[in-house]
Amino acid sequence: MTLGKTGLTLFIVMLMACSSDDKNGGETPDAGASTMADAGDTNDETSALTEEDSETTDVANDESELLGATVDGAEKAKRGALREGTPPTAEEVAMHAATKFLDKMENAECVTTAIDGDTVTFTLTECTGKRGLRKLSGTLVVEYSVAEDGTITAHSTGTALTMSNSAGKMATLDVSATATYKATDTGKTLSVTSSGMFKGPVGGAMDRSATYTVSWDADCRTIDGTWTFTKTLPGPMMKVQTRSTKITGLKRCMTGCPTGKVELTRPNGLVITVTYDGTNMATTMTSKGGSGTKVLECTPAT
Repeated sequence: MTLGKTGLTLFIVMLMACSSDDKNGGETPDAGASTMADAGDTNDETSALTEEDSETTDVANDESELLGATVDGAEKAKRGALREGTPPTAEEVAMHAATKFLDKMENAECVTTAIDGDTVTFTLTECTGKRGLRKLSGTLVVEYSVAEDGTITAHSTGTALTMSNSAGKMATLDVSATATYKATDTGKTLSVTSSGMFKGPVGGAMDRSATYTVSWDADCRTIDGTWTFTKTLPGPMMKVQTRSTKITGLKRCMTGCPTGKVELTRPNGLVITVTYDGTNMATTMTSKGGSGTKVLECTPAT
């Protein structure tokens, strides 16, 4: 589904180089995290980004990659000349998905599939995707349906899926998602509503909900959506802490540098906006007036 490193993955790389202290970010960073000064120029500590900022964005990338891999190309599942002009059946989509999912992994032997009518059970063992997934293990069950206009819907469920985050640490994810997939002559679109538990190595267990859309063609991939994470802190007050990630028009192509915007809202209300303008320099701005820059590993389009 994806084309090279996505803009979202570049954003994760940027996040992983940064940290902030308790007075500015509201959370204590990982002891091994570096400072914003190591990653780029900044005039305010509040523009630095923590590993917990990163891991909530990791899950957005990983889930979109995983769900996309279960449907990409499914419009080609139909068989027989007599069926020309009609969409595939749900059973044909399931058979196609069970086969083509393997092509999205670096090592097809990491995946086993079981087909039961319109449902596929994917069992993964430390699978590394060609376009972003990192050491994914667990079982994902996907049930397919097809509308008369050819729109494919995939209902996915998975419990305690494990994956390596962008720092090489393990995270756990529950998936309960409904994704609709549509292919046209100009491109493909995946619209997702998802929820479930996420447990990162830094932020601990959080409930998450997400609504997002991924669109792509032969050259570029664009993602838009909002991810919300909540957790209840221990103690008699049972305080609920909420953070969110909003991605707007984040576009990454085979060549050039990404464009678009990512907004991170921390539990203390601080908003950090990361902007990509097609150059190899991303900028950060905060709701407190802080700012910073980061050089990206890409070559601007000419």
